Amino acid sequence: MQGFLFCTMVLYRQIAVILLFFVTLILFFAPSQDNYIFVILKGLVIGGLFVVFISYAFPNLLLKKKLLNINNNQSKNIDEKTFSSAIKDHYERLIKHAEEIIIAMNEDYSVGIYMYDSVNKAFSIQNNSTDFFKGLIEKENNIVAKILSANKSQILNIKDNPGKWENILLEKSWKGSETIIGLPIIYKKHALGFILVFAEHFSSIKAQDQNVIEKAMGIITSGMDDLKEIENLMINNNFNTKVGKVIEELDLKSDSSELIDSIRGICRSFFKYDKL
Repeated sequence: MQGFLFCTMVLYRQIAVILLFFVTLILFFAPSQDNYIFVILKGLVIGGLFVVFISYAFPNLLLKKKLLNINNNQSKNIDEKTFSSAIKDHYERLIKHAEEIIIAMNEDYSVGIYMYDSVNKAFSIQNNSTDFFKGLIEKENNIVAKILSANKSQILNIKDNPGKWENILLEKSWKGSETIIGLPIIYKKHALGFILVFAEHFSSIKAQDQNVIEKAMGIITSGMDDLKEIENLMINNNFNTKVGKVIEELDLKSDSSELIDSIRGICRSFFKYDKL
């Protein structure tokens, strides 16, 4: 890249010298130089001579400045990509952590965590560790509408809702004892998605399971608060400087959670809390 830039600058200097040569010839052989056009040309020639002098006398000066700007822009782009990647990794860990909490409660459960996808205009599954749920579920689905209309978890038996599961669950021969626990993911009073927990038999569901699932949903929404704070603070130059230093000091390949913890501390330092 630097070699290409150097060759380009050399070519531009050669073109400028050639143009300057011909303009000088015109001024030298022209019969009259009292016209205002010649005055303008003289000014251009003087300016051109100055630029050529600088470029030839100090060739590394302009090149160094341009290369420095390019390197700064590339460094900024790399930091932004790394920062975005860390945010994405943190979100994926939130989803995985919520799923692991539910699975730890009952290893026979299968979990599907869905968020609304504005591109596909449907709910898209966020975790890929299940073979029971479809990747996309239309927002007009009756079961989904029922889940989103409530503020707490619901137990839905497949036998009580025949013929309504084809657009949610992958094809399978059902016994009729299967059950799904559905819970909306509510953030800032808006339902952004939902959690589906599949059980082979309704008898495997315990009384405290719904409370645990609601706690798992709380982990996701709390994590969204952290991500929102970080997103809002990205426009702050002082914040960006601190984040840049954190990114330089940490090895993101080993554990990007350390980056998020550090950034969370920076976020809190930017807020003033009233004493109760």
